[in-house]
Amino acid sequence: GILSDISPKEFENTLSSYENVIAHICGHTHDNSIQAIRSNNGGYWQIITSSIIDFPQEWRRFSIYDNKDGTGSIFTRQFRHSNEEIAHIAYNDPGANHETSYGNDTDRNAELIFSMPSMVRENISRNII
Repeated sequence: GILSDISPKEFENTLSSYENVIAHICGHTHDNSIQAIRSNNGGYWQIITSSIIDFPQEWRRFSIYDNKDGTGSIFTRQFRHSNEEIAHIAYNDPGANHETSYGNDTDRNAELIFSMPSMVRENISRNII
């Protein structure tokens, strides 16, 4: 992989400097977590989502809406693997972290409010997002 000399704070500040960045979605840690990232430049939602392959074998669906009041909403919804045998195998994986992988209730099915940038509003109205 490519290594970088950019610190996590520099990364957050860079993303925050763009008005149209409303979320950063990643999943490398295989945990469910949602955090508001705020900086002097603005802010965005950091959404970490688990893995369909490893425990807890979940994934997210995202929907983005214009609330028509200067704000928008990102809705996240968790889905779980439906094959019980495969789910049992993943649950018993010695590397599975049962304490943190599911996340808290606020890290799962959530409505995340953000200030609506004009570029995001335009893309929503054209169904680009």
